[in-house]
This record gives sequence, C-alpha cells and structure tokens, in this order.
Amino acid sequence: MYKLVEADWPEIRLMMVNGRSREAIAGDYEATVEHLDQFIAARLRRHEPGEARALSSVGSA
Repeated sequence: MYKLVEADWPEIRLMMVNGRSREAIAGDYEATVEHLDQFIAARLRRHEPGEARALSSVGSA
C-alpha cells in the first residue's frame, strides 16, 4: 500500500475538484479509501494561507 504524502495533496485536491470519486483516487494511489479519507481530513483541518480564498472563488462567476 502506498503511503500518501504532503506532495500528493495538490493533485488529489485537483482530482476531487474535477469530480473524481474517492474510490477512484484511492485506486490511483493504491491506498484504501479509509486512508485517503484520513489524509484529506488532515489537510482540510490545516488551512494554508490563501487556500480558503482560492477554494471559495471556484464557485463564483
């Protein structure tokens, strides 16, 4: 099983924004869905400077 690392987060976040399922993403990384969920939850708890602004602008037009 692949261990997800911080460097994987930008690509995983992009896949989620593009509508990929967590099952498909986990399969790409040979990780379990549970491990992926924990990884995502940990990243969402730690907001990086500017991250909230970038995410909130996705839905505005």
